[in-house]
Amino acid sequence: MAIEGLLVYNVALDNAKYQEEITSFLTAFRKNGLRLQPVSNIKVFNLVEENPSRFAFAVFWDKDIHVARYLEDEAHIPIFNNQHTISTCSDKALIYLALRNYNVPTPQTVVLPYTFNVNLLNYFEEVKDMMSELPYPFLIKDRFESVDDKVFLVPDEAKFKEV
Repeated sequence: MAIEGLLVYNVALDNAKYQEEITSFLTAFRKNGLRLQPVSNIKVFNLVEENPSRFAFAVFWDKDIHVARYLEDEAHIPIFNNQHTISTCSDKALIYLALRNYNVPTPQTVVLPYTFNVNLLNYFEEVKDMMSELPYPFLIKDRFESVDDKVFLVPDEAKFKEV
């Protein structure tokens, strides 16, 4: 009998591309004698509660840290892409710090301050000072988005203010 694990995915990303990735996971694990049960982040709680000792591990293909925390801390299911990894990978500033702490070469990086409902243009001169060693052009990335349209090429100060 194969060892059984969960493949937890985000229900909102249930599209053809995502299904292709899930199928790839299922195939790869099956080739290695492991069986994955795909389950959405919405249905995982009930599935685990109804089958408390069925799953030996989980592959977490989602960013919902609360679900990961439940699986690890309450259901005691080991997770690949655990809650600490998800938390780090959901914030580009934390990714940069983690890579730097392990001496992984990275492009010159400046982590801008995190603000709550405040326009950084109010502090543009201070931000510009933080970034004074970065030559134009440079990239600005949204810290928490992983979508391609949140990466901006900044060729000059006017575009920097716009972004």
